[in-house]
Amino acid sequence: MVNTSYLLIFLKFFLVPLIFSLFFTLALIKISKKFNISVEQKKDRWHKRPVSNLGGIGIFLSFLIPFFLFQGEFKNNYYLSLPLFLVFSMGLLDDFSNLKPFTKLIFQMAVAFLLIYQGSFFSVSGSKLLDFAVSFIWILVIINAFNLIDNMDGLSAGIAFICGLSLLSFSTLQNESSGVSMSLILCACAIGFLLFNFSPAKIFIGNSGSYFIGALLGIISIRVFSGNKAQIFPLILYLPLIFFVPVFDMLFVVIRRASSRRLFYKGGCDHISHTLVDLGLSERKTVLLLYAVNFIFVVLAISINFLI
Repeated sequence: MVNTSYLLIFLKFFLVPLIFSLFFTLALIKISKKFNISVEQKKDRWHKRPVSNLGGIGIFLSFLIPFFLFQGEFKNNYYLSLPLFLVFSMGLLDDFSNLKPFTKLIFQMAVAFLLIYQGSFFSVSGSKLLDFAVSFIWILVIINAFNLIDNMDGLSAGIAFICGLSLLSFSTLQNESSGVSMSLILCACAIGFLLFNFSPAKIFIGNSGSYFIGALLGIISIRVFSGNKAQIFPLILYLPLIFFVPVFDMLFVVIRRASSRRLFYKGGCDHISHTLVDLGLSERKTVLLLYAVNFIFVVLAISINFLI
């Protein structure tokens, strides 16, 4: 017999945001077509056809509405709405006005400082200064990693869903209720959007969506892997495994661009996904392969957790 409390959690934190995600994404596709809203095609971008980049708006709303709708579970987490709104707004401005890299960095640093000030930081080393520094760097890394991984149809949303499932598993194991709730909502938002974003994409996630998802995953991961000093090993071990593909792709791109004396923040078709397509894989097979790779590392992380 199904436990009614588990069923209620599923309905509230997965089914409801999933319905919102499907509704908003479909609505944004229709609005984009009506007003002819699409991403400008550039030589340094992979996509070659006009597609709207308003998908992040739907993801943001699909998360925010349940976040406020179910007040009992999130009454002590409302403060997160400000930094999440800031990072979403930064991405939305970037989608429409192409913010300068320095401006985006200032935005991201402000979000990271605000989250740390509000209490979202790793507490593992015994040194507040070190915990703050590690948390600050991690927030910036994960925000930009998910922005960079958004380089092929379905890739960012699918990887976000897999990472969200992993954090859901760890949140459940550690009885981190807010982590469970936020992970479920994130997974629902991602999978609802992915149905329209998988190749050939009808809508893109945009910088607003990729930055928002990166920040949200950063917040959840900090909650899951914070605690006493004994948890510093899981922090070092699990995070690179859970976020293997976005972190690896970020390192891959930075090293590749540095070796050719290019600025790492300049766009280009030089990601690991593009390399796999150049080697002969189709776009769909490339995305599915990267899903599988990240999923394998997630399974490895969960397996190690049971063994140690």
